[in-house]
Amino acid sequence: MVHAVIFDMDGLLINSEPFWQQAEKEIFGSVDLQLTTAMCESMMGLRIDEVVEHWFNYQPWEGPNKDEIRERIVDRVIELIDEKGELMQGVEYAIDFFASRDLKMSIASSSNMRIITFVIEKFNLAQHFSIIHSA
Repeated sequence: MVHAVIFDMDGLLINSEPFWQQAEKEIFGSVDLQLTTAMCESMMGLRIDEVVEHWFNYQPWEGPNKDEIRERIVDRVIELIDEKGELMQGVEYAIDFFASRDLKMSIASSSNMRIITFVIEKFNLAQHFSIIHSA
């Protein structure tokens, strides 16, 4: 018997991958690290701190430290979600379906908590999720 449902965020609630790629290309480009789409895709599913660490080890940069780069990327992803983000098709139906069966729902995501919080606030989803967890 099912007692609870766990949602991922990226790729399930919202298709954020294009926003991550754009933000990473822009922000890493600002420190002269030119990423291709394939390079961005190779990091998909990793936490942003892991991505920044990987690219710094690949090509160290001068200027902003790793924490600043990480925050700039997160800020840019949030901006892009705010400008262009939409819930994935079927999300509202799935939430309503599980809610009508009194199932507890949660979000578990490798995304930064600021992004998760922004998405659930932007789309007015907070009341549906009893637990929200970031890697």
